[in-house]
Amino acid sequence: MKLFGRYMSPFVRRAAVTARHYGLAYENVALSTIDDRDGIRTVNPVTRVPALELPDGTVIVDSSVIIDHFDRQVEPDRRLVPASGHRRTEILSLTAIALGAAEKMILRFYEQHRRPAEFVYRPWVDACLDQMNDGLAHLEARLTGPWIAGGAFSHADIAAAVTLSTLHRIDADIGAATAGRFPRLSGLTDRCEEMPAFLAAPLPAN
Repeated sequence: MKLFGRYMSPFVRRAAVTARHYGLAYENVALSTIDDRDGIRTVNPVTRVPALELPDGTVIVDSSVIIDHFDRQVEPDRRLVPASGHRRTEILSLTAIALGAAEKMILRFYEQHRRPAEFVYRPWVDACLDQMNDGLAHLEARLTGPWIAGGAFSHADIAAAVTLSTLHRIDADIGAATAGRFPRLSGLTDRCEEMPAFLAAPLPAN
């Protein structure tokens, strides 16, 4: 398998960490949506990452769809979400909140750093920060035990941890404020980053 996209993207990295956790082998093709648009377009017409190319040439796009494929490659008792039932809905909903926070984080970054300074729309930047923090606050409130969705490590924990790690990398000031505001999520992120699956798919140096 080939996983397209850089680990700087929390969406690419969550797919990579999941594959590593399951012991699924892949090659990372570290293309950037900024510098390698033509290369990404060959596997995703809307030029987004991650994209996963299977050995038979089939391409799967979107991190949640890719991870659903990964889930179906392992035994049910190893999956990071049940196949059905209330527990599945709960984990997927919490994962979606973490991914929503990640999306707002990235949109805020692009507005501030990819748009000419004179055209940056400050209310949008502030709104994205508020939405990101609201999502993280919800996850913080749920994190009353070792993991976000209760007693077992799940996709929600991966999504939250890669989001916070990326935030620290792209905005140190906001990352520090987030660590102080959401200490349980910060602790979760630190624990996750020491897990073999995370260490095997590290954030790039730059």
